[in-house]
Amino acid sequence: MKTTNNPYKIEKVTDSGMTYYQVVRKSDEAILYANGMIDCIAKFILDEGIDMLGFDSVPEFANNHVF
Repeated sequence: MKTTNNPYKIEKVTDSGMTYYQVVRKSDEAILYANGMIDCIAKFILDEGIDMLGFDSVPEFANNHVF
């Protein structure tokens, strides 16, 4: 995985007892996609080609063996 000049980040958010992940564009902090299931986030990343541009190393992916 490339981690330099990555235009996206993945955030883990907990709000009112609910935990979810969101894909955020770094340039304007726009939330591109949010879901409580890490495999749905992974599918979005693959479908949109974000993985080809590189994204931050996310422990949740490694821990859940998504990639």
